[in-house]
Amino acid sequence: TLEAGTQIDVMNPQGAFVSKTHLTGLNNPEVIREEIAKIDNPHLVAIAAGSGITPIMAIAQTVLSESEDSTFELIFANKGGSEVMFAEEIGDLKDKYPTRFAVHHVLSREQRVNPLFSGRIDSEKLQLLLDNVVRTEAIDEWFLCGPFELVQLVRDELNGRKVDEQTIRYELFTTGKPTGSQQQTGRHVEADPDGKNVEITFNLDGLSGKVESPESANETLLNATLRARPDVPFACAGGVCGTCRAKLVEGEVDMAENFALEKDEIEKGYILTCQSRPKTATIKLDFDA
Repeated sequence: TLEAGTQIDVMNPQGAFVSKTHLTGLNNPEVIREEIAKIDNPHLVAIAAGSGITPIMAIAQTVLSESEDSTFELIFANKGGSEVMFAEEIGDLKDKYPTRFAVHHVLSREQRVNPLFSGRIDSEKLQLLLDNVVRTEAIDEWFLCGPFELVQLVRDELNGRKVDEQTIRYELFTTGKPTGSQQQTGRHVEADPDGKNVEITFNLDGLSGKVESPESANETLLNATLRARPDVPFACAGGVCGTCRAKLVEGEVDMAENFALEKDEIEKGYILTCQSRPKTATIKLDFDA
């Protein structure tokens, strides 16, 4: 039913896949400038595959334009040269910042002059790239975006090289495996009038909500809260995007998967409601925290 002139309310940007910032500074572009300015000659590296280049381009353009001392290296994996997204934009960046931006194309189905840049990025090739193309010890921030297998491979390798996990940002397309919560989101559940129910209270957009969830349903907090407030934020429902993030103020939960929250966020009590099931009789959440 959409037509020209239709107005749609949309969410503000979510997530923490930005340079040196977390959710608190996400909607303030000045934060990126301020944080980058604190680093002497910042050197950033991104490893992307396919459409994973999309957020990387925005980060590279911002960092290079706002910090005259910064350098940015990109390792970009694709099947072939004809499938490279943003090829012209990448070329423009090379022309605009010839001494501060470098891109290394790795093509899985094309032979290149240097065999290092041909074939899939497996463990052996990744080690060679990190040993010969980028200097791991000299990198201030890492940005990883692509399919789960590649991102996890790079994370494990960087961890093995003792790279500070606080300097690594990553974003996934998908976990590559189905999760029960994806099928459960939106599933109709009713409180059990004769059985045990979990009482879930939550704060969203300054308004409080409350819903009961039968213990026997073993449903996620997202599924339960959606019954009381259809505008509870969520997107992937697979633990990847972080849109359903909330702070656990009271109670205990079991979070099945997490590919979106960073370690310090978990330590502060944040959870992914699409992956969390209650372990106590009362749960209190704050989506605004």
